[in-house]
Amino acid sequence: MRQPLLLLLALCNPALAFGQPPAKLYTVTNARKADFLAAQQAHPAPAISPDKTGFQQKGTALSLRLTTGQQVVFKSKPVLTFEEDGEELTYAGKLPTLKKYVLHASYYESSAYFLVDQTTGRVDTLRDAPIPNPGNTRLAATFHGYPYEGVPNGVDIYTIHNGRLRKELKIEQQKWLPYNLAWTSDNAFILQCLPIAEADKINNQTELNRALAAKAFYLRVSRR
Repeated sequence: MRQPLLLLLALCNPALAFGQPPAKLYTVTNARKADFLAAQQAHPAPAISPDKTGFQQKGTALSLRLTTGQQVVFKSKPVLTFEEDGEELTYAGKLPTLKKYVLHASYYESSAYFLVDQTTGRVDTLRDAPIPNPGNTRLAATFHGYPYEGVPNGVDIYTIHNGRLRKELKIEQQKWLPYNLAWTSDNAFILQCLPIAEADKINNQTELNRALAAKAFYLRVSRR
């Protein structure tokens, strides 16, 4: 069953009022830019390694070799009649700390990331690039539905146990966009966000950088 809206930002309120998720596993509070920059420096997000060991591509088929010696194959779906039916897969690399291959999927109006376990071949689908916490016990992935009307923006949070991902919380709303995320500990992170009204004014990367420097606000998400 689809979860209801979990968190709603009241941009008109300087205190950034929120409705809390029913389980109350997490709290959301204001944070400072200085806190975000300190978290980025203390816990830089692990980069996706471009290592292609175990990866092969033949045409539209992407083959990944597991530690068991088995091969798992993924195939892009060409656009035949409708653009909405197409799926273009590219190899992004590996997350060595999680022992996962990373594939990127491009669709007509969206994209996704596939994490493929290097031992079992199990596939987990994320809406954006994975950002593990320092201890590799949780993983976050922000997502943008904007500029498509009615599509939410936010962040998904997963727990990691024996290489398996389980969604723990979803924050989604249509008032702001998350652009960057930095973990402050294994149980908390800070989001760098812009109001939708500011995002509407952005036409290129330079304007985005300026907006983030001048107009961004910061939210601390902490597990109780």
